[in-house]
Amino acid sequence: MPYEFVSTPIEQMNVEAIVNPTNVFMQFTDGVSAQIAAFAGPAMQQDCTKLAPLHADEILITQGYRLPAKWVLHVPMPEWIEQGEEAVSLCYARILQDAITQRIASIALPLLCCGQAGFPKERSQQLAEQVVEAFLQKHPTLHVYIWNGETPSA
Repeated sequence: MPYEFVSTPIEQMNVEAIVNPTNVFMQFTDGVSAQIAAFAGPAMQQDCTKLAPLHADEILITQGYRLPAKWVLHVPMPEWIEQGEEAVSLCYARILQDAITQRIASIALPLLCCGQAGFPKERSQQLAEQVVEAFLQKHPTLHVYIWNGETPSA
């Protein structure tokens, strides 16, 4: 199956699209979204600010700006504390379905909700594996790279 866990920082991945985990206001001030915005350049934040706010289940696609990736999927993170871990699983599934709908061949995504949101990283990884494996049964041509949030040591 075409998926793997990677340690290359997501903003440096040479894939067709990457996922930017964000909030509905798309303010990229910390965590993974800040890393992505720093590499993409200020135009990404400027463009996204004009398009905010997003609905909680909306995915906004922008160009990759100065990133190696052609596209960025900006995805508001679910309120897992209130909605449960199923919300995290559904978010993974929405991302993958959107990639197929947009005819994206390769996508890199981070483990979801693990940073400020406080979702357990190990559980997010398990959910990612379950959702991706099930999704790829029906869509085997999509290549999925899951960034575990750790970078290789120098």
